[in-house]
Amino acid sequence: MAQKMTWIATKLFFRRSWIWLKEHWQVPFLIFWSIVVWVMSRRNSDAIIEVLEAKKESYKRQIIELNRIHRSEILKRNNLLNEYERVVEKIEEEFSKREEELEEEQKETIKKIIIDSKGDPDAVKKEVENLFNFTFIE
Repeated sequence: MAQKMTWIATKLFFRRSWIWLKEHWQVPFLIFWSIVVWVMSRRNSDAIIEVLEAKKESYKRQIIELNRIHRSEILKRNNLLNEYERVVEKIEEEFSKREEELEEEQKETIKKIIIDSKGDPDAVKKEVENLFNFTFIE
C-alpha cells in the first residue's frame, strides 16, 4: 500500500506541476534562457573583451584625427580671413587714392571749362552737364 501511496502522490505532484507550468511557463523559460546565455557568454568573454578594446582604440584614434583636422581647418580659416582683410584694406587704399586723383582731375577739367567759356554761366552749365552726365535743375 505504501508503494501505491507514493505513486498517487507522485502522480498528483506531476499533475500540479504541469498545471503550474502551463500557467507560469515564463519563469522556467527565463531560468533556462539565463543559463544558456551565461554559458555562451562565458565561453566567448575573451573575444568580446578584445572586440571592445579594439573599438575603444579605434574610437580614440578617430577622435584624435578629427581634432587634428578641426585644428587644421581653423588655421586655414584664420589665414583666409587675414588674407581677406589685407586685400580689402589694400583695395580701400587704392580706391581712396584713385578717388583723390579723380577729384583733382575733375577740378582741372572744370577749371579748363570755365576758362574756355570766358565767364558765360550757361556755357559752363552745358559743358558740365555733357561732361559729367547729369542735369542742372533750377
